[in-house]
Amino acid sequence: MWSMENHTRNSTTKYINLIKLYQWIFVIFGINLPPNMYYGNLSLIKRKLFHLIYGIYCGILFGLALFTVHTHNCIVEGAVERHKLDNITEIISYLHHGWIVVLMGCIEIKTLFGNRQLGEIFKLLQELENEICSRTLKTRNSLSLKWKLLWNSGMWTFFLISSITYLSHEIIASGMPTLGKIFNSFFLTALQVKSVEYMLYLQIIYDIIHEIHESLENLQSQMALVNRYMAHDLELCGIIVQNLIKSQQNLNKLWFLVEKVDGYFAATIFLLFIHNGLCIVYTVNWAYLRVIYEPKYTTQAFRYSYILILLLNIFLMCYFAEKCIGRYRSIADLLNNFKLTLHQPKQLRILKMVLIVFAFIVILIQFKMEDVSLGALYATQKLFGKWN
Repeated sequence: MWSMENHTRNSTTKYINLIKLYQWIFVIFGINLPPNMYYGNLSLIKRKLFHLIYGIYCGILFGLALFTVHTHNCIVEGAVERHKLDNITEIISYLHHGWIVVLMGCIEIKTLFGNRQLGEIFKLLQELENEICSRTLKTRNSLSLKWKLLWNSGMWTFFLISSITYLSHEIIASGMPTLGKIFNSFFLTALQVKSVEYMLYLQIIYDIIHEIHESLENLQSQMALVNRYMAHDLELCGIIVQNLIKSQQNLNKLWFLVEKVDGYFAATIFLLFIHNGLCIVYTVNWAYLRVIYEPKYTTQAFRYSYILILLLNIFLMCYFAEKCIGRYRSIADLLNNFKLTLHQPKQLRILKMVLIVFAFIVILIQFKMEDVSLGALYATQKLFGKWN
């Protein structure tokens, strides 16, 4: 496991300091190892002990998830037999609850055994900060990024945890024991909180791209002055060329950072999208059935609010990914203004990698949302028909 003490024994980067609080929140849900295991001054034995304890905690969570899903499926089977429903409802229930276990298991496996990947991400963040942020207004940018993360991720985390916990508790099967409802709400919330972790890294990547863009803008203005007044100053031209080479090296490291973030999150985020699609289908199906067979338990407003939050959570991930891509495209335009062909092939390869990492998310959302929207519209029309 990579430890921060390999580079700066008593200090951490501004990026890691900013996300540390969020990491402790993720620890509760079993989706992130305790932060001090990555950049604390713990000995190897203590880190292994913490790893073992947290592994036991994740194992307990996974066992509770299996128990909760089994209990919920038994209740659904009883409802299917009681109301003589078709097998589709039972199949959707098995798929939905089974996928919760699969996704929870994948997240915990990645958490426990993907620590090296996350450590490499921290290492790249530190290297990029040392090479880029040391030449900028670090205090101002740190405060700016801190408030952006608080507004974008902190507020959304609070809203996500409170709303998903409350709404899922209200729409869970009425025959579910209270303890089962609590566990079910916890796991549904944990799966959605995984997206917040992903969005944190997207915002950090955007901040790095922004700082590289600013440094290139400064170089562009310096080059314009040199061309106008000091075209024969070879020493100054050499300094500008060296800074351009450093910017190219930073872009290379950014490429590797995006690759590492993709490797760490791609599988779980992909499974999360499928989970949200199944959740929406499952929720719409039971919204329709409850109006027909259990009208006194109708909680349609809660169900539609739950669906809206799931969709919004997906679109927020897409928004931050698209924001990174758009900012990087502005770097491409800026490099074209330098008229230096040396940097173009490298820049294009980096842009291609960023697009490959993030574009599949947008494509998947467009495909998934089209199918889900048609199904939701059909079910809602039938629902309104019943009321009329």
